Amino acid sequence: MKIDVVMPTFNSNKPWFKLVLRGIRNFIPLNRLIVVDGGSTDGTVEIIKEVLRDRTEIYVAPSANLAYARYIGIRNVETEVFAFIDSDTLILPQWFKTLSKLIKKNYIGAVEGGLMASRALSEVGIKKLLTKKESELTRIMPKLSVANISPGFAVRYGLFWWIRGQTVNTLIKREAVEGWRPNPLMGAFEDLSLTQYVIQRGYKWVYYDDVLAIHFDEHVKLPIRKALRKGLWHGANINFILTSGL
Repeated sequence: MKIDVVMPTFNSNKPWFKLVLRGIRNFIPLNRLIVVDGGSTDGTVEIIKEVLRDRTEIYVAPSANLAYARYIGIRNVETEVFAFIDSDTLILPQWFKTLSKLIKKNYIGAVEGGLMASRALSEVGIKKLLTKKESELTRIMPKLSVANISPGFAVRYGLFWWIRGQTVNTLIKREAVEGWRPNPLMGAFEDLSLTQYVIQRGYKWVYYDDVLAIHFDEHVKLPIRKALRKGLWHGANINFILTSGL
């Protein structure tokens, strides 16, 4: 089974970017890498072409926000199963073998791999993960419909983790997201909207509770004012999604 991979990018040419692309090239039976680029000026598109050559399809959409970039990617998927893999996320060698077993189940529409931040790992730790064998006793945890969560459950166990899947390293059935279209005003948390859409279509969105990918970051600390503004912006988008019928 070959799959398409959808990756939104914008000035993504960071020190780890080639490693991320090589992971996709080497660890996935790749049909095409579908890139939706926001108008990068740092060589992102050129690096993608260098590493993956003719197995890429690139759409330049400077005005598209992240939600709409994912929508463009989905619209251009050809394979029955596809993946979202972000430009700062390195999948491990066992990623596809592990998640593809689950996506074959009729009731599962999407399955996301466990993620570990690179800042929590030494160079030795990263090398160990790259040679890590598949776990036999890993928990599979389903996401839940917002409509089925009681106030008591939310108070006791929390809310956000249970209703929002991540699209950082996720394998998805194309039919599970057919017809999804983000509201143009949705600036963030499109993964929450997608999760709830998949569940509403009668599928399960599940989380594989073991590390299958490494998330890189630049350890940038935001000034308090910017951090507060970003938090308020995210909060506004969550409220927008939950009150707009997704």
